[in-house]
Amino acid sequence: LNGFRVSQGSLALAVTLQALYSLPFVWFITRRDRYERLPGTLALMGLLWGGLVATWMIAAPANTPILNLYGKLVSVHFATSWGPALTAPFTEEIAKLLGVIIVVLLARQHVRSIYDGMLLGMFVGLGFQVFENVDYMASTAQANFNSSPVIDELQVFVIRGVTGVAGHWLFTAICGAGVGYYLSATNRGQRWRVAGAAGFVLFAMFIHGLFDAGGALGLAGSIGIAIPLLLIAATIIWKYANRRARSWMSVLLGDEVADGTVTQEELAILAGPRRSRIKFLKGVKKSQGKQAAKKAEWLLDDQTDLA
Repeated sequence: LNGFRVSQGSLALAVTLQALYSLPFVWFITRRDRYERLPGTLALMGLLWGGLVATWMIAAPANTPILNLYGKLVSVHFATSWGPALTAPFTEEIAKLLGVIIVVLLARQHVRSIYDGMLLGMFVGLGFQVFENVDYMASTAQANFNSSPVIDELQVFVIRGVTGVAGHWLFTAICGAGVGYYLSATNRGQRWRVAGAAGFVLFAMFIHGLFDAGGALGLAGSIGIAIPLLLIAATIIWKYANRRARSWMSVLLGDEVADGTVTQEELAILAGPRRSRIKFLKGVKKSQGKQAAKKAEWLLDDQTDLA
């Protein structure tokens, strides 16, 4: 990568824009982290692995030699058209997946389900996405000899910002779901668990390949297929993971309901969809005031941690 050889001004602008760009993603991920909060240190570790290790220490050094190999073994045309789609999905998804696995090994008790794996994968993928965007933005300005760095970087920022809504953070979320599946499917045999996890990872690689096949399929064709497919798949997996997590709440809090620590109404909210929680808190706020609603929210959070 060329990120550290560009002018300081270009790099500073790229970093600032990407830092602001990442905030809505962080807000979204943390808002969805409702069952067992992923500790901030682990989320930060995932972000830094994706941004520093996976991007600049693993994927980037591997991509260029592989692309050169395609050019020598097949043809230059093949390397420029199909090379990215047959390189980045493997090097980059494996690099990010390693980060998910390492965090799991360091804090196994915090990643126990598909839901947890997806959230961790989102942080790792977001780190990769943001730092890769920084490099693209700063490198584009450098390639044009810094003649119009602000315009050049803003153009890249807009293009990658729009396509990034369905990008690395979702690729790695699906890979993380695979890790979560392996960890949670303890009622299945080892081969089944490995095959299931591999299926998630291979699917993420396939979608990533479609994104990078613009040189062969045309940019509109590759992205036009990949983005809807990725969003649909990620939504289906997320809903499935969320439903499984909610069902576990009913089981895990069964004893607390029996002894009166948790009421049936509270269990219904904890094991229900997010809208039921929002509706309940709005009702408390309307009838009892803002402070009562805040206390009710703290109680629900404590009961979630209890599970």
